[in-house]
Amino acid sequence: MALRRSRLSVCPSVDLVTHARAALAGARYHLARIQREISTMRRTPGSHNANVNTLHWHLRAFFWELVATMETTTWVVSPDRRFPTRSPEGSELEQAKESGWWQEVEELRNLAHRAFLFLQAEVHADGRLIHLVLPSLPHSAQHAVPDRLEYYVGKMTNLQRRVLPGSDP
Repeated sequence: MALRRSRLSVCPSVDLVTHARAALAGARYHLARIQREISTMRRTPGSHNANVNTLHWHLRAFFWELVATMETTTWVVSPDRRFPTRSPEGSELEQAKESGWWQEVEELRNLAHRAFLFLQAEVHADGRLIHLVLPSLPHSAQHAVPDRLEYYVGKMTNLQRRVLPGSDP
């Protein structure tokens, strides 16, 4: 039986560095939307808050974009996806992929494939959101949601600055 080749391909006019930076821009976009949803969220007893669904959608998309950023950055540095240990960039990526912050990102992205991420909120008597955490964060990293997501974006931004050619991401 003959194998059927896919007719899909990467558009030749867009390089992988551009894709890697676009994925990080996507994560930043979803972070901004998460921050907006959190800032406008109010709890009304006895009713379902539509903002919760929107928050979950952007939270899941944030992790998918961040993983796409790492994968595409890896393809730029090492097209065969093996880390050339003689390359400083390959070593840097290998260390990042083995780090605790990246393990958290991957675990949360994988969890987001199966279900909405569980969020725990502290709410003021008037319904305003005071504090929001992801209790499912591994390694006991119980940080406020926007703060932890900003931390991940900062780590990825710094990684791209060190390993990708050209200007800042």
